[in-house]
Amino acid sequence: MIAFAGIGCDAVYGIQQLPGNGVGSGGDSGIGKDASVTDSSMGDGTTGEDSATGDDEGGFIDVRLTCPFDGAVGAASAALEWAEWPMPNDPTDVSAGAPNAESYTNNFDGTVTDNITKLMWMESPSTVTDGDVFSNVDNDCAKLSLAGYCDWRLPTYVELMSIVDFSEQSPAINPAFKNTTPVAFWSSTPVAGATQYWIVYFSDGHSVPGNVSGVHHARCVRGGSATDVGPPPGRYVVANGTVQDSATGLVWQQASASTSSSWTSAAGICMGLGLDGESWRLPTLGELVTIVDVAQASPAIDSVFTAVSKLYWSSTSVVGSTSSAWGVNFATGDATTGGATNAYAVRCVQ
Repeated sequence: MIAFAGIGCDAVYGIQQLPGNGVGSGGDSGIGKDASVTDSSMGDGTTGEDSATGDDEGGFIDVRLTCPFDGAVGAASAALEWAEWPMPNDPTDVSAGAPNAESYTNNFDGTVTDNITKLMWMESPSTVTDGDVFSNVDNDCAKLSLAGYCDWRLPTYVELMSIVDFSEQSPAINPAFKNTTPVAFWSSTPVAGATQYWIVYFSDGHSVPGNVSGVHHARCVRGGSATDVGPPPGRYVVANGTVQDSATGLVWQQASASTSSSWTSAAGICMGLGLDGESWRLPTLGELVTIVDVAQASPAIDSVFTAVSKLYWSSTSVVGSTSSAWGVNFATGDATTGGATNAYAVRCVQ
């Protein structure tokens, strides 16, 4: 029985997705069959079988292989519901002054690594997660073997939001990710007080609660730590009207701005804040999502912050629109858009 690096993958059958070999027909190179195990990386060319039909365009093929599965779902712990890393920002937000430009590495094994969050993602959604109810896609991620790893899981809400690229549309994701249908994708995060789970639409990046019987797509992820138990204790440090997030490195205005503002004026409010003698800016949409407390509602934020249950502006603009911009509704925690001239709440960051 063959074992892989990381968490071992036993020889039982299921779905694995791998890059097409570009040959157009089967061949011993790329995929082989060794003993009783169909293995995408270790066929020796002598005992190996010819691979499945390749894709001349470098597309994806399916190989039957799965990981041991004990029937447990919801593999993501509550600790992972909070960003444990700086939030990546898209090129448009970075050009406007935001830090942590999104950056990805293609591992050429069907996976992509986020160089900011260090999470590893499926490069292309698997055919087994290509539209199903919540319990099935949660199971499918837990059973997935890809690139020799058996610790894949359904991403949390904040993790899924971390790969939204708001400078792109249909799909709203970096081109490093392939075959992303611009529809709703499941997260593993339950909606506070409801038998629903958060879903993110990769048409533009907005999020809503999804009924468990809904049919949506999924992109599995691996990585993250179970040591960060979220706020409090230890995550937030409060001083002089500010809240420092020890995980993301961001420092937030503890209270909302004294008055609501249009989006066109919100950035100026933050630039003129002067709190604690520091320079402040309007947060990006992704950064704003990192302080959503998904376990709470009205407001969906930790009690160290002074908050109102309404939409808070981000600095993130809507592609192709001058009349609307992105924000987070802290009544529930969803990412949504608002008319740029409407008066909404402001919380600044540095």
